[in-house]
This record gives sequence, structure tokens and C-alpha cells, in this order.
Amino acid sequence: MKSPLLPILLGCATLFVACERNSYKIEGTQEGLNDGDTLFLVKDLNTGLPTDTMIVTEGSFLYSGQADTATLAMLYLQKNPDISSTLFLEPGTINVHVAKEAGTITIGGTQANEALQEANEIISVYGKKMQELSALATTAPISQLSELNMMKQLKQLQTDMTDRIQKLADQNKDNAFGQFIESNLITE
Repeated sequence: MKSPLLPILLGCATLFVACERNSYKIEGTQEGLNDGDTLFLVKDLNTGLPTDTMIVTEGSFLYSGQADTATLAMLYLQKNPDISSTLFLEPGTINVHVAKEAGTITIGGTQANEALQEANEIISVYGKKMQELSALATTAPISQLSELNMMKQLKQLQTDMTDRIQKLADQNKDNAFGQFIESNLITE
């Protein structure tokens, strides 16, 4: 004899497995923050309005949610919004580390977030080189030839950075990072 509850139990089990497959968890650690400090999660980048909060407790914070597809979001510290990072909300465990003294948030744990962190590091390295080069022009008068040479170097740094980001996107075509870069940032 069949139990009338069996189809209901099977349906609930299927729903539970489907929800687990689409769930994500943000596990965060921090330096220099206090218990009670708040981080805001912005899921709608068009409005920029916080949709959820994470409270630091005993040096860490935790958040979980559902994502049918990977979505780009932003995380920032309430008392210092300059300490922020974009991240992909995607199934899996997303690791976040807030380094208050350095003013940075590093992300990882999932494939797209690991690639996004690598891209952030590439941009940071090339950005510093471009800033240093540009600063030389403001410290002392330079000749027209030196200025042209500097512009060539800046253009080459920009090209090299773009090439590295494109290569990273090509290596990640199967995840949200690669798809985002291809559809939004890379121009031929």
C-alpha cells in the first residue's frame, strides 16, 4: 500500500536539494573592526541602496541567501564606505576578508569571485604604475618629447592591463566573471 505522504515527502526533498544547489553563503573575517560594526550588501547596483546587513560578531560575519544565477553585488563598511568591493552572489561559499588598515576587502571562495579578485589585483598593480608615471609629469617640467614618451608608456600599460583582463576572462568563460567581462567591458 502506498503512503499518501510519499509524493509530498519526495517533492519536499526535491525542493530542498534545488534550494541547496542555488544557495550561497558569505563567510567573512575582519581586521581592526569592532563587534557591532556593520557591512552593507547592495544587490541592486542601479539604485546603490543597501538591501541587507552583516554585523561583525567576535571578529567575523555571516550571511546566506539564494541565487538562481550569479549576480554582481557590492559590499561596503557602513562607517567607511570607501572600504568596499564588488562580488558575485553565486552558489557556494564566498570568502570575504576586510582589512580595515589597508582599506581593502578581498574576496574568493567561488570560481567567479576568485577571478574577480585576480582582476582587482591586476587593476591595482597597473593603476599604481600609471599613477607613478603620471606623477612624474607634475613634479617637474618635462620636454615635449618626454611627454610623448610618457604617453606612449601609459598607453602601453593600459593595453597590457586590458590584455591581462581579457586573458583572465577567456580562462573564465564558463562562469559569471568571464561572461560579465565579455558582455560589459571588453571592446574589440
